[in-house]
Parts: sequence; structure tokens; C-alpha cells
Amino acid sequence: MKKEELVKETFGERILRLLKEQDISQKDFAQDIGATESAVSKYISDDRTPRMEILANMATALGVTVDYLVSGKENNDKIPFTILTRNIEKLDIEKQQKIVSLIIKHLGGK
Repeated sequence: MKKEELVKETFGERILRLLKEQDISQKDFAQDIGATESAVSKYISDDRTPRMEILANMATALGVTVDYLVSGKENNDKIPFTILTRNIEKLDIEKQQKIVSLIIKHLGGK
């Protein structure tokens, strides 16, 4: 799909495409984002707009930024934080702390 075509997608079309590309069912997606299957269906059909919390959960679940979900455009200057932190909660606490420490150290923190 061309870049121009991606931007012309509606929010719902973009969500549906990402779900298909990643082979994620609407049921699993609903569970991942803390919504009902009915709500996800309405988001996909552009009949309903998600709350900010759900929108952030969608971006995380799909490994994209909120900006990409909303506009279809991605800031290519930066690696989206949601991609870097995707599934971090599945790691044990020690590994999570090491990752956070490395990020802070890299950013010039303590």
C-alpha cells in the first residue's frame, strides 16, 4: 500500500488493516485494550471514537504510535516508544528494571 493510500484510510480501516497484518482477532484485541468486542466493532466501522486510555492501549497492542493510529502518519525521526516497550510487562521485574536503567543511562540520567 502506498504512503498516500495509508493516510487516506479512516481510523477504523487502519485498525482493521493492522489487526489483519498482525493476525490478531477482534476478540483478542478487545481483551488487550480493555474494551468490549462490540466497542472494537464500532471503532472499526468508525461509528465510535475511543477514549484516550483505549487509544493508547490500541497503539501499544498494535506496536504503533497514537499519532499513526489517528493520522496515518509516522514520525520517522524517532523509534516509537510503544514499539520499544511493547510486551515489557511480560518480563520479570528484574529485567524491566534493567531496561529502564539502560534507557535512563542512555538519555543522560543517573
